[in-house]
Amino acid sequence: MPSLKVKVGFITPISNPFCDGCSKLRLTAEGKIKLCLRTDEEIHAKDIIRKGTDEELDNFIQHLLIQKEISNQNIQKSNYAFSDCVRVMTSIGG
Repeated sequence: MPSLKVKVGFITPISNPFCDGCSKLRLTAEGKIKLCLRTDEEIHAKDIIRKGTDEELDNFIQHLLIQKEISNQNIQKSNYAFSDCVRVMTSIGG
């Protein structure tokens, strides 16, 4: 928008997926971890965050990172669309 001197960019994850480089994990208000906004998969984290030891939390985070990598690979292999998700993004928070 040159007349406003504003630069506008678009994130196009469907037509130009970038899942292989995504490292985001999202913690929902309900205490669940979403590995990807393109799936309904959520991992319960509330108890480990509240009551876990430092070692248990470290192990949990390492487990999440492995699951994230697997999720990225699965998303790339599929034709999963945001519209396939049951939970809408606005209900996730973040």
